[in-house]
Amino acid sequence: MTKVRARNIETWEVALIKALLMRKQHTKDQIISLFSRPDRTINPYRLSEIAKGEAFAEVSEAEEVQVSTYLKGFGKTEDPRRAFQEASPLHPVNLRLLLSVREGTDQLVIEETDRLECKESLNFGSKAAYARAIAAFANARGGMLLFGVRDADKKVVGINSGKLKGYDPARLNQYLMSVLTPVPLWQKEEVEIAGKTVGVIFVPQATERPLICTKDDGSDLREGDIYFRYPGENRRIKHAELAAIINEKKQEAGREWGSILRRIDRAGIENVALLNVETGLVEGRSGRFLIDEALIPKLQFISRGHFSEDQGAPALRLLGDVEAMQGATVDVTAEVVDHVHVNDDVLIEAFVTRSPVAQPRLFIEHLAYTTKLWLPVFAFVRMVGLTDEAAAALVKAQKGAKPNMVKRQEGRIVSRSVPLGAAKPASAEPTRSSIISKTLAEPATEEDSRVFSKAVRTLGVGEVDADYLLPLLHHCWHTFHDQGSRLSIQYAIAHVDVILHKQEAA
Repeated sequence: MTKVRARNIETWEVALIKALLMRKQHTKDQIISLFSRPDRTINPYRLSEIAKGEAFAEVSEAEEVQVSTYLKGFGKTEDPRRAFQEASPLHPVNLRLLLSVREGTDQLVIEETDRLECKESLNFGSKAAYARAIAAFANARGGMLLFGVRDADKKVVGINSGKLKGYDPARLNQYLMSVLTPVPLWQKEEVEIAGKTVGVIFVPQATERPLICTKDDGSDLREGDIYFRYPGENRRIKHAELAAIINEKKQEAGREWGSILRRIDRAGIENVALLNVETGLVEGRSGRFLIDEALIPKLQFISRGHFSEDQGAPALRLLGDVEAMQGATVDVTAEVVDHVHVNDDVLIEAFVTRSPVAQPRLFIEHLAYTTKLWLPVFAFVRMVGLTDEAAAALVKAQKGAKPNMVKRQEGRIVSRSVPLGAAKPASAEPTRSSIISKTLAEPATEEDSRVFSKAVRTLGVGEVDADYLLPLLHHCWHTFHDQGSRLSIQYAIAHVDVILHKQEAA
């Protein structure tokens, strides 16, 4: 009988193992069981090597979204590696897996030409061509633009390091807003391949398709055109693909109507009213009333004419004397008061600037609706005067929230957990000591920001001075927009929020 050779553990699995070890929520035996296969058993000694950094030291730990995706799909997902890639496409492990070179050459191995487009150079004077490619990817399955790779033979020629990473994304966003509707999302990163720098722009599939060109620009863009990515080219969409997008929109609308009707049924039709966001008229079985027209433009929980639960917790309260449309006075107390629109950026901004918050309870409730686990919350818990347990209960009580996120938020609030993956204090020197002594210069580059964020996450109780540290975090949050920098700054901000809370309690 031929013995089946055990497969080696893959780098994406190592990234997940590292994150799980840092989580400290699973035993080593449980982790081994999560990655053992019929043809491969993970050696406990190898797991110890990974934990100590003696093996796969160059592999970055997986992000939280990748860990939760793997655990949720364990034993169910047909292709866990693809799920890992799709959860965070620009993770370093994914880029190295995707952008591999042929042995003995500097040529990329590219199989899916409908997902990748190569550009030999990077020149933002060619924004129209880039916009066409971005729109085509967004209308199809998503994809990546690679800069520094010759298209003909996929040879890595490289670009200047920092050219894409240092580019202000607002400039391209402004251009995209002027030529496409709706505006596509995109992210940028640089990766070293064959000793050279390759720029990467990742474009996810658009949630609102199709994207339509709104004006002409040279030979690349034509008003009214819809671009789609086909193998090896970006061209005007064909009938079959356009029909598929339209059919998908119809099905989505059907699902939305079904969701609305189920919610009406749960609430009882006698308790439901409709709000016309154009006129401010609210109508239901019990009657109707008008929202003052001065308030209508301020309904920030309404986006482009529809309710958007994904943007945050409901942020408007109507209180006050209400006049009936027939002229009679209805005996209802209160008035229309200032409201707060809460999203991730507003929440972070309020924390790092220590701005006065009119409705801090809404900031806590927002955690039930966000897709980000690590956001500051304890500052708002103290503003309201809640215990950690009461704050967790407030998050859990939100209707229409994301159940998985609520459960994770409850756990981290009650346990006062800090983000996973913090470095050892010694590895963050000398920046760590400079922060504690309050002598660190303001970070000037993306790399400075990452080093600073890494050091911040090693700080413990008694080592955080809010007056000194929060302005530095505020500066980094507003100055650096590279995806990796933003994530590390966000984690540092969440870490500081927890440590300040512990210092207050000490």
